[in-house]
Amino acid sequence: DEDDDGHVDSYFDGDDCDDGNSSIHPGADEYCDSIDHNCDGDLAEGAVDQEAYYSDRDDDGYGDPTSGNEACSQPDDTVTNDLDCDDTNPQVKPTAIEICDEIDNNCDGEIDDATCEDVDGDGYSESDGDCDDDDATIHPGAEEVCDNGMDDNCDSRTDEDCDDRDGDGFTEAEGDCDDDDAGVYPGAEEVCDNGKDDDCDGDTDEDCEDLDGDGYSVSDGDCDDGDPAFHPGAEESDCTDPGDYNCDGVVGYEDADADGWAACEDCDDSNGGVSPDATEVCNAVDDDCDGDVDEDDSVDASTWYRDFDEDGYGNKDSTDIDCYQPSGYLADDTDCDDTDSSVNPGAEEVCDDGVDNNCSGSEGDCEEEDTSTDT
Repeated sequence: DEDDDGHVDSYFDGDDCDDGNSSIHPGADEYCDSIDHNCDGDLAEGAVDQEAYYSDRDDDGYGDPTSGNEACSQPDDTVTNDLDCDDTNPQVKPTAIEICDEIDNNCDGEIDDATCEDVDGDGYSESDGDCDDDDATIHPGAEEVCDNGMDDNCDSRTDEDCDDRDGDGFTEAEGDCDDDDAGVYPGAEEVCDNGKDDDCDGDTDEDCEDLDGDGYSVSDGDCDDGDPAFHPGAEESDCTDPGDYNCDGVVGYEDADADGWAACEDCDDSNGGVSPDATEVCNAVDDDCDGDVDEDDSVDASTWYRDFDEDGYGNKDSTDIDCYQPSGYLADDTDCDDTDSSVNPGAEEVCDDGVDNNCSGSEGDCEEEDTSTDT
């Protein structure tokens, strides 16, 4: 027993497998060093310095605490920690952000903590990114309001993109997808074949193809681009057909204004006072749907009198009935001679000229001077 470890060298039929090293003998502690310290023929079995390894089935870097095994070298698909509370879900681990999904996402033992409560009822909690859970107008995705000093959409910026650079009435914060082009803004008319998203709806030149070959695309106002009978300017069918053939938003057989006339018969089915049997009045509207507006048979049309001599008085024998005053006509009918501008109710009577200058009904109605002599 040269190493004095209490075990005889195996050369002399002893059980010491290395009689030159006192740490090697039967019963010695085994270590992970590729040496058979306890002379059992196994280099690592029961090594006191083995490490515990845990299965990482979801490959998120965290091990399952129920799957620990000790070994001198790390087995495949294992880690040295046992911190994973769900080794089947890579989104669940100690470094995960807690979200409101009734799962302990960060393995802290709590499910949906206080940050999950939507205090202001805007559909977002603090854990969802709500940067002010006491104000329902502030939350992720909210419209950024300019000049209010608030981060309305919780993107860590305040009043961003609030300058209307192109002067079209919209800023980037209000949805302008190209604030350097005044023709591009939310609600703009989509222009075909210009390669631009004119109305900022995320599509370019949408609805520009004439699918039914009637000469109109959806962007041109075609309300049914799968049927060539439907397009702006098309002739409406009879009043029994429910189709809006001319794409004016009115279905032919409906009576929207409830005046007893269907849209296909009524020239304005949004006005109950307009229909083929209505009375025409002077109001700049074709009340009776005859194609004429404020014609002379309107019930409130006025009688106008010709002022041929332009003396400000009209001739009762020369009239015109109209809703509006015709040129050269007056509402007055008191001129007794419309060919002489010196004869009218406002003229001064001239004596002995044989003319009724002031239209009083008497010619030369002057007071005669009394030339008799009292005797």
